[in-house]
Amino acid sequence: VRAQLVESILLSSSGAALGILLAWVGVHAVIPWLPSGLPRVATIGIDLRILAAAVGAALATGVGFGLLPALQASRPGLSTTLKDGGRSSVAGTRSHRLRSVLIVAEVALAVVLVVGAGLFAGSFIKLMRIDAGFDYTRLLFVGVGPRVRPDTRAKAFEEAPVYTQRMLEAVRRVPGVEAGAAMSGSLPFSGGFQKAFVTLPGGREFKDHAGALECRFVTPGYLKVLGVPLLRGRPLTDDDRAGSPPVIPLSQAAARKYWPDQEALGQRIILHTNEYVAVGIVGDTRSFGPEAPVPQEGYIPLAQGRILGATLMMRTTGDPLKTLPAVKAAIWSVNKDQPLSGTVFTLEQYMDRQIAQRRIMMTLFALFGVLGLVISAV
Repeated sequence: VRAQLVESILLSSSGAALGILLAWVGVHAVIPWLPSGLPRVATIGIDLRILAAAVGAALATGVGFGLLPALQASRPGLSTTLKDGGRSSVAGTRSHRLRSVLIVAEVALAVVLVVGAGLFAGSFIKLMRIDAGFDYTRLLFVGVGPRVRPDTRAKAFEEAPVYTQRMLEAVRRVPGVEAGAAMSGSLPFSGGFQKAFVTLPGGREFKDHAGALECRFVTPGYLKVLGVPLLRGRPLTDDDRAGSPPVIPLSQAAARKYWPDQEALGQRIILHTNEYVAVGIVGDTRSFGPEAPVPQEGYIPLAQGRILGATLMMRTTGDPLKTLPAVKAAIWSVNKDQPLSGTVFTLEQYMDRQIAQRRIMMTLFALFGVLGLVISAV
């Protein structure tokens, strides 16, 4: 019995040591691959708790799987041994059945893991094929909110559109920037929202969250830079400035929501106390994420809005972050004291955060499936 236990514990301890080594290598290989926004990434690692669990598992496995066979071998039945050693029997009937049950169970569990991995992979592939309604690659966003004193706040509101336009013209001249626009409001994939309740002429109201309109204040060219198609009507132009008739392009979802049986072009819509004319119908976007419902969206000319800060959006020819130093220099050439409010980011970074959990689950199931197949084959 002692010899059997020593051998079993040596085997389980060797396996635990190899497992700890593989875990250490695996953690250092996986952490750089995880998205930066994933919670508690910094706490992932090998510590004393992991070592204690591995030692405990090694001892429990060694004693448990070594003691029972040792006790069985220490009290052999002569008649059973003679029968099992005959020509017609290669192994004992009981041990043969037990091995068969264990093998069947192990293969079955491996198949479950592989099927689960396949389902997760298929779901992830479908998720990545969902059309977001715009091209989120090679887009750089930089916030340029000015510092405002209470005594100059009213004047800052008046000057904000012109100031933002100067910033925009400066970054458009940066080498590597194909096109640029500016916006104020919730950014695509950011998880934020800026909804307004809707009232239609005649008194029909949409005062619930599902009927509200997601509003963004944008410069002309914003939809083109983002890659949102114009379906009917006209886009915003430089003529849509302060003092001109208030206009708003609406998404298809908004047109269907508010005028299900009518043409939305030319219709009037009241947001807060301002009335706008729908001059264009544009494509729907999944601005809240690939799995979120399609919202009703409206795009108000930035020059007709009451805004202070804005976010510059640039489509680049290559890696957006490589153009960032030149973009900052262009912004500071307009105002050397301009702070960059918010976080400088790309839409691909926000997209990675949206799918991070699904990707990790798919990867874990795939790894477990492969390990289960390998163990079953052995």
